[in-house]
Order: sequence, then C-alpha cells, then structure tokens
Amino acid sequence: MSKFLHTGWHEFLLPVLSCRETTEYLRVWLDMAAVVPMLRELDLAYGDREHPYALDPRQIPQAQAGLLAKVAQHLLDHPGALRRAAASRAFATELADRFAVSPAAGALPYPPFIDQVDLEPHQVEMALPLIIDRALFQAPTADGPAGEGAP
Repeated sequence: MSKFLHTGWHEFLLPVLSCRETTEYLRVWLDMAAVVPMLRELDLAYGDREHPYALDPRQIPQAQAGLLAKVAQHLLDHPGALRRAAASRAFATELADRFAVSPAAGALPYPPFIDQVDLEPHQVEMALPLIIDRALFQAPTADGPAGEGAP
C-alpha cells in the first residue's frame, strides 16, 4: 500500500496573483517522488524521529503553509516538475491574455457547473515566476517566520 502513497501525482491548490492583485488558486500536480522529501522535512521540523508528525496540533496550519511554500519553491526551481495545471475559467482567460497560456491539448471540457480549465503545463511553467504569490514565502514556520530557522 505504501508504494501507492509514494507514486503518482499529488494535487495542490497554489495561491497565485491575478492582474487585479487578488488571490486566485492554480491547481497543480507534482510527482509524489518530489513531494515525499518535502513531507519528510516537515515531519522533522514539526515532530521528531520517533514522532514524525506535528506534535502540537496548533502547528498544523503552519506545516500546511510550509508545504505550499516548498511546493512553490520547487516549481520555481524545477519548472519541468509541473505535471498538470488547472484554473478557473476567468483566471485561465487572464493567463491566456497575459502569457499566452492555452487550454491543455486533448483535455476534455468540463461541464459548465465545474469552473475549471486544464492548462498546458509547459506554458504555465513560464508564467509561474510572475504569478506565484510571494506572501507564501512569508508563512510562519515551526521556528518562527520564514527565513528565521525555516525548514
């Protein structure tokens, strides 16, 4: 069973900025092989070797924010790691207008009540440095604000 937890793709809702300077969310998928080391780092930051999980439940939101920051940084450092991306129809239109990001080839259209468009990952990769919400990197960590002993 654990093999399946370490393979395939994992989905995240990554906060990004629209041209209206409001937060939108980009659905991104990464290989679990990239995510597992991030989770292990957080396990040690919020737990210990004998208890590889957040020992204080009040730290769970910080750990979750830390994971999103790690995912964003991983995508900035390794843009080819993005396996799939999707956005709301309005944000997909904005990405098309601003960065020429097109809908994914061969993606099935979603019914109208599902507000989502699959996007071409290699085109989204180019836009990521310009749309990732940098406030994500200011998220508090187990040791205080980002940059002060952050995992």
